[in-house]
Amino acid sequence: MTFHDKMFVAGSWTEASGGAKDQILAPATGEAFAEAAHGTAADVDRVVAAAHAAFPDWARTPVGERARAFLELADRIEADARTLAEIESRNAGKPISGALEEMEMIPDHLRFFAGAARTIEGRAAGEFVPGTTSIIRRDPLGVVGSVAPWNFPLLMAIWKIAPALLTGNTLVLKPSEHTPFSVLRLAELAAPGRPRLELWLAPQHHWMPAQLRVTDTDGSVATQVLTRIETSPAPAPAAPRPSAAGAQPGTAATAGPDPV
Repeated sequence: MTFHDKMFVAGSWTEASGGAKDQILAPATGEAFAEAAHGTAADVDRVVAAAHAAFPDWARTPVGERARAFLELADRIEADARTLAEIESRNAGKPISGALEEMEMIPDHLRFFAGAARTIEGRAAGEFVPGTTSIIRRDPLGVVGSVAPWNFPLLMAIWKIAPALLTGNTLVLKPSEHTPFSVLRLAELAAPGRPRLELWLAPQHHWMPAQLRVTDTDGSVATQVLTRIETSPAPAPAAPRPSAAGAQPGTAATAGPDPV
């Protein structure tokens, strides 16, 4: 069982740009049991640039190929379920039985999303001009910024990663700064194939995302794509808000409710 203390970028483990580490505490004891790379704003720009660069190629990848990649990833996660559960139990303070139950759900969820991605509709809207049919076409949006919680670190990350990538987007994910290790293990499991998930871990409380990307996305889009997800560094953080004009559509969970 490995607790990675580096970022996973371009298929390899690398230090954060500042070289700093953060102590990760065991919820059961309050003691530090591992370290994680302490990301900086420069790291944010680096991984967002990578996700932006990867987008055109991934968006053109046939949905069947994307689905096959996730089916293969589901098999690898299924085979690694015990290790993932032990990491989650140690890092999040869960009983091993509960962590194992979550890991058993994840392959099924991935297979569900892989199948659902092949059934997205493009409806015909009618013929309003002779010889021309209007249709509704669904295209990938680009780079998706996403945040995963501490209480279901990998399970809820999967709910964000799979729909975004399977529909042709690339993704920047911020796992909780307290519980990063199961998502780092996911990046390791995904590395042998496609999608290759690349991770930047930033254990801080404000606009500190980690990046999961498919093969290689633009530093200048860090503000637009992530909308520089900001929360107050105060003990009771404010609701996330975009700091740039022209923010993209999104959802935010606020203590349970999920307003769109």
